[in-house]
Amino acid sequence: MNFSDPKNRSKRPFSPGHAEDIQIQDSLITMIFGVGAAVAAFPPVMDCCVSKLGRKGAVIFGGLVFCLGAALQALAPQPKDPKDPKAINMAMMLLGRIIAGFSVGLLSGNAPVYTSEIAPPALRGALVTGFQFAITVGIMIAFLLALVLEDVEKPYGGWRWVIAAQIVPGIMLVIGGIFMPGSPRYLVQQGTRTAWGGWCCFVDHQEMGLNHQEMRLEASKHVVFS
Repeated sequence: MNFSDPKNRSKRPFSPGHAEDIQIQDSLITMIFGVGAAVAAFPPVMDCCVSKLGRKGAVIFGGLVFCLGAALQALAPQPKDPKDPKAINMAMMLLGRIIAGFSVGLLSGNAPVYTSEIAPPALRGALVTGFQFAITVGIMIAFLLALVLEDVEKPYGGWRWVIAAQIVPGIMLVIGGIFMPGSPRYLVQQGTRTAWGGWCCFVDHQEMGLNHQEMRLEASKHVVFS
């Protein structure tokens, strides 16, 4: 989320300082999110998370990390300066941003693949494409929420409530992920027969048999799937 507010720059949640300092803080808050996402998307990091947790576990973990990042941003303490009630602790804000960015990078690289692995063939393309559509809808909702809350000043600036609202989809992702089946490829790699039973609810038996044989062959060649 970019905190730029062209309507009223004085209302932005930055610590006191000159215009140049505010611009630097603005850039840092925006940039550090991308740094966290890039770290999570780095192949060795992504492979480590997915190999250890499986795709389902990585989705749940990403949701938990996202909630933590959003909470840190929303609860960033205010300096004891009555003249600047909307100032924030930059260190805590940046920490929350990079944590949230890490979760987004992990989910963006993992969730579409996980969806494609468990989705029935007839819905696979639509569900994977729906991932990007959901992101677009989320951005729209965030802007609308910011528009409604932009003038809220008590007890904290409205921007805090906008950030805190991100925890809601994070919790929904975690709870929903608990009830989803594990990635068949990961379960086959681990030698777990429940890959067959968990997947049968989503695909037809003919395709299930063919893909199960393929996954067992790949696992026997020591190809890491997660």
